[in-house]
Amino acid sequence: MSKDKDIEILTKNIKWIREKNDISKKKMSEILNIGIKSLNKLEEGILPPRMSAKVLFRLQEKFKIPVCDLLEKFLSDMKTTNIID
Repeated sequence: MSKDKDIEILTKNIKWIREKNDISKKKMSEILNIGIKSLNKLEEGILPPRMSAKVLFRLQEKFKIPVCDLLEKFLSDMKTTNIID
């Protein structure tokens, strides 16, 4: 898989997780420990240049989704129910 495809999948998954769980952008930015501007960029499909891999681990920890799934699968296509704690 290409780097661009990995970024597309990750950014769409972040937005999908937030919307599926009815989480505000403010709350999601707190969960990920990033600014709202960075979250907006992610949700627009843009990986901010200084984005830390820690974002992946925070998603994994909070939503119990393996990092490989965050990068390799469109979660919206999976038969997933409520994924938040």
